[in-house]
Amino acid sequence: MRLPAWTEPARRLGTLIPGRANLSRVIQVRPRGLRSSATLVLASVSNAVVAQSITSAPASLDVIAAVPANEIWAIAAAIIAVCTVAAYVLRGGAGRHGKTLLLATLLTVSALWSNSTSWAQMFAQFTQPAGQTLAIPVVPIVNEGALQGFEPADFLNSAGKALRISALAPPNFNQCFPDFPTSALPPAGGGGPPACAVGYVLGAGSSCRVDVDAICKSLATQATALISVSPTSLVFEANGSATVMVSADPASPQAAQNVMATIPGGSGLLVQSSTCTAPLSAGASCSITFTGSVVEGPTMVTVSGANTAAATLGVTVVASPPISISIAPTSLVFEANGNATVTVSADPASPQAAQNVMATIPGGSGLSVQSSTCTAPLSAGASCSITFTGSMLEGPTMVTVSGANTTVSTLGVTVAASPTISITSPVLANRVINVLSVTGLDLTVANDAPSAVNATAITVTNKAAVPDLMVDDSDCVSVAPGASCTLRLTSNTPYVPSTITVGGTNTANSPTTLIAFSHVGGLVFEISGGTGKVAADAAQSFSSSWTGSFSDVSGASSLDDGAANTAAIIANPACSGAPASCAAQRCQDLGTDWYLPAVNELVGMQAALCAGGSGCKFGGISLGYHWTSTQQSNLSARNVNMLFGVSLLDVKSTIYPVRCVKKF
Repeated sequence: MRLPAWTEPARRLGTLIPGRANLSRVIQVRPRGLRSSATLVLASVSNAVVAQSITSAPASLDVIAAVPANEIWAIAAAIIAVCTVAAYVLRGGAGRHGKTLLLATLLTVSALWSNSTSWAQMFAQFTQPAGQTLAIPVVPIVNEGALQGFEPADFLNSAGKALRISALAPPNFNQCFPDFPTSALPPAGGGGPPACAVGYVLGAGSSCRVDVDAICKSLATQATALISVSPTSLVFEANGSATVMVSADPASPQAAQNVMATIPGGSGLLVQSSTCTAPLSAGASCSITFTGSVVEGPTMVTVSGANTAAATLGVTVVASPPISISIAPTSLVFEANGNATVTVSADPASPQAAQNVMATIPGGSGLSVQSSTCTAPLSAGASCSITFTGSMLEGPTMVTVSGANTTVSTLGVTVAASPTISITSPVLANRVINVLSVTGLDLTVANDAPSAVNATAITVTNKAAVPDLMVDDSDCVSVAPGASCTLRLTSNTPYVPSTITVGGTNTANSPTTLIAFSHVGGLVFEISGGTGKVAADAAQSFSSSWTGSFSDVSGASSLDDGAANTAAIIANPACSGAPASCAAQRCQDLGTDWYLPAVNELVGMQAALCAGGSGCKFGGISLGYHWTSTQQSNLSARNVNMLFGVSLLDVKSTIYPVRCVKKF
């Protein structure tokens, strides 16, 4: 609170009073007439306290007449009263009564001023030849808010004769430090007059000194709490931690205050936690835990409190042993523009997570990381994956996989040419699908041995000619180099022999193959508007003459209707008289719906089953001439060359192969 202007004289006086720093009570009064001034003087005298003192006696060891040091407060109170009354009168207050009050106050001060004991107390002088007791002032020296020490108290012998210091009551700890010191004090100074020790003879006009600075600092040292640390050195791994125990000695005179660690500037150490925030009583302990992420040390850390000596602790942060990681597989092979994945696993016994796991690809390589799940810390026993890709052939390229705190694993990565496949079985002649059969045709597809990578997702990639073809490719998801898989083909719809294409998602080639369809007991060679024709298979084929004798068979000259020709031939005696030598009859013997094909029907069969000039692919059909049911004359009939599909004439008695036909 800001004091009014009329108290300024009193405030200035207070700064001159020895011992003021230790006598902390300040009296703020405003005069209200004679009654108020009297009250002020009485209050001042009754509140004076001699907290510490020095006593002198005649050097001849006469009886000491100790004089109390209370007069100083009487003088102070009187001066304050004079100042306040004067200010009151000068402001025009109280008229004649005010002047009377001022005169009374001046007479009181004059009486006190004439008292030599009070004068001595005011100016730290021994003035009584018989000896006297004076207060020892405790005046702190403060610099920028920090306590530096205390002013020395010098005492002058003004008694006119030698005096002996007969008693000395130095300040105690609480008088030196009303508030406990919060920082270490600098060492006590020296020099000045001789010390005012008990028994010291102080000559007239001489001075002696009570070294208040040394006394108070000695008390501070004696009051220091004793602490120790255990252990005196700590070692832990980077990103780890270690704890030191701080213990207060059971004999400590008081609790240790504000115990904390002081870490040197530039160090990467940190206090992770502390239980030393509360005062540490004698015999008690607390703990401070340190951590650090950078290798360093030993770094000298001090542990101390506001009232303790410092304990020194050496803290060392060492490199953590690398976390063990493994990869599976240890080599990858994939085709250009493909990809492959490696799995990275952290050892289950790892003390901490693997950090920043990534792949390092050598410069100049065309490899790249397509994706990674290893971006987050990899905890002990956990796994992540890294997928590689590349568009150019290379390898094996040695790629390293590691983290910021892990071992290094090496991975060989090869970008190979795309695999080639081939259809290896069955032989072409047996690549026949039985229509409406669940057994179907099993095509074996091989990943050729020179391939370096698996052929994936092999299936029929083009079946435009046979749209109802059904493909089971579950066995061909991934085929290793040199291995094979099976494509099972089935169909409920008959087709003429057609070409299909087989391939994989990463294969370099897509082989094709013809497949034929077996239906109603024969090989399908013609389809038209939901109907068709089949040729008898190899087991039903035979060789025969057209007829055993020559005859003009009426109604057997059709180029397209073999069934009509067959009926006419069978009815003719040239056939019925020798059925074993009649090709038409022998076809009928296979079943009433079988017949000897007309010339154009047989040409169509050759085109479907034997086209290309390289022989017949299906049904075991021989390459020579085969009889047709088309008569040319009574002596000859037409035949067809199954290699080229051309028709010629020959006498009816010639023996040729026969392939019968049936409609469906």
